[in-house]
Amino acid sequence: SAVLVSPEKKGFLVLQGTL
Repeated sequence: SAVLVSPEKKGFLVLQGTL
């Protein structure tokens, strides 16, 4: 698991999880 996750990428992952 990555230690540093940019807010944009995290938001993208959350958005993917929502879809």
